[in-house]
Amino acid sequence: MSALDVSQRKLVAEFSALLQSLRNEKQLLQQRGDDLGSVCAEADQSKSANVVLLHCIIETVTEANDRVKGLGRAQKAAAVHRFNELDQMRRKLDEYKQIAGTDSLTHLPNRRAFDERLALMFEDRCEWEMSALILLDIDHFKRVNDTHGHLAGDKVLTTVASILRVSLKKEVFVARTGGEEFAIVVGGQTSDEVTSICESVRLAIAGSPFRGIKSDIDYGPITISLGFCMVQNAVDAVALYGKADEALYHAKHSGRNRTVDHAAISARNSAQHAHQNTEDRS
Repeated sequence: MSALDVSQRKLVAEFSALLQSLRNEKQLLQQRGDDLGSVCAEADQSKSANVVLLHCIIETVTEANDRVKGLGRAQKAAAVHRFNELDQMRRKLDEYKQIAGTDSLTHLPNRRAFDERLALMFEDRCEWEMSALILLDIDHFKRVNDTHGHLAGDKVLTTVASILRVSLKKEVFVARTGGEEFAIVVGGQTSDEVTSICESVRLAIAGSPFRGIKSDIDYGPITISLGFCMVQNAVDAVALYGKADEALYHAKHSGRNRTVDHAAISARNSAQHAHQNTEDRS
């Protein structure tokens, strides 16, 4: 457990204790008020009540009430202070979580954030049924690094990330999952619509210039290969990623700069299997 987690738990415990203390003081105030009311009622009913004694009792109860009120105000102020500290702690935790889930180069969500989103897709299967996972990989990226250096490779990565942001709707989740690979999660789409999204991104990158800012060296042409799988065709997150990755593999090994739907691979395999069975029976 980190020091930040320990501090947060300590503040929460102290804040809870203060809230309980305030509840106790409220009950005590109510009891003091009841006692004072009882004394006044008895004084009205008894003509022989000692006036001096009665005043002493009233003053004692009133002073006690004032002390309790003062203590309550002090504890209320302390509770507000603790609450503000907790709110600041929450804000810091949100900032740290944002940093932990962001790729430092492209400023896209990183693999950690992607894994969280992927798991979320299967927590509510009905909501994500018409969704897809797209994996894309920059073609011949190693060649860029080897020819122009790693700074050029970084420039290509940041440019691809920028094109993805511009080409896709704001609600579409885009992450850099490692090296030259990116992942896209789209919802509410048919497989044909997902293919159109992939092709739109592919053409946007293929048609974009990739040049050094200072050197003006042309790093291109830069193309990408894409593979995707619909959520409805996978039993869980592991299977979904595996099938999208298989589709990407087919895109890379069938010429690159193209999109492959895993359903097409499955259909082709089924047809080949059926054809083989037919030959075996003949």
